[in-house]
Amino acid sequence: MIQFITPNPSLEHTWVLQSFCKGSHQHVTKELVLPSGKGVNAAFGVKTLGGECICTGFLGGLPGKFHESMMQKSGIPYKWTWVNGNTRTAVAVLDRSEPEKDATLISELGPKATEEEWKQLRKSILSTKCDIAAICGGMPPGFPHIELKGIINDLKELGVQTWVDTSREGLSPCLDAVPYGLKINAMEAGLISGISIYNPDSALESARRLLETDLQVVVITLGETGAVAVSSNGTWTVEPPKIQARSSVGSGDAFLAGLLFGITSKASLADSLRMAAAAGTANALIMGGGRFTLNNFQKLLGKTRVQMLNQSK
Repeated sequence: MIQFITPNPSLEHTWVLQSFCKGSHQHVTKELVLPSGKGVNAAFGVKTLGGECICTGFLGGLPGKFHESMMQKSGIPYKWTWVNGNTRTAVAVLDRSEPEKDATLISELGPKATEEEWKQLRKSILSTKCDIAAICGGMPPGFPHIELKGIINDLKELGVQTWVDTSREGLSPCLDAVPYGLKINAMEAGLISGISIYNPDSALESARRLLETDLQVVVITLGETGAVAVSSNGTWTVEPPKIQARSSVGSGDAFLAGLLFGITSKASLADSLRMAAAAGTANALIMGGGRFTLNNFQKLLGKTRVQMLNQSK
């Protein structure tokens, strides 16, 4: 069982725009509304792959009720902690007049949770039985660093394999607690490692430096180029097949889903990375963060290349 901890989930609106006359006036011709947030998106990916997972995090207000109702219909288990304020909205915009351009994602900040509400979330997380727990996505405004670190430390004491896929202010306290694994994108890895990442070789250099902080596995995603991974047992590069992407929003979340599904299925890290890249690529073929079809995943899986490198490189 995988627990996806998403302190700041969202309602994701995907808008497809179409110009009907000359000038800047555009209309939304299609809208897709989904429960979202990095961990929620990853949970949908795990469900598609046939795995078991549960979502925890904060919800608030009428948007939170709507989010919960859609999660209930999805069949994915959840244990939400309710806060004052409203669950944030995120809008992904696709412009049909520029088919070669990726979607633009605009996100609200989300509600601020009190220290007491964070303590309630911590209790909920620790009472949820799981083999792997992943802290996912950005943090709500004014979050307490001590609670975030405490969650990871407590999970480790329970024997849970902890992963982190967060960014900005939330990344530092998570790393201070030394989780088992870290999955981040190139921009985030460059910021915390101090190494400019512009290709797989520089990403591997960054991953090796981060591994020195006592992490067990570091995975850095590189968009359509693929990903790199470093552990004490090996170094890998992952290259997905080329596709005509529709929207990359949520592809990193789908990547996380494939990676952790592989690990819980007792697959090797190399095979888990192959699943991750195939899921992330499949996500880019359709609208909706973290959503992909099993058929697309299976087609891409066989075309995804994983290479183990010499450790001394």
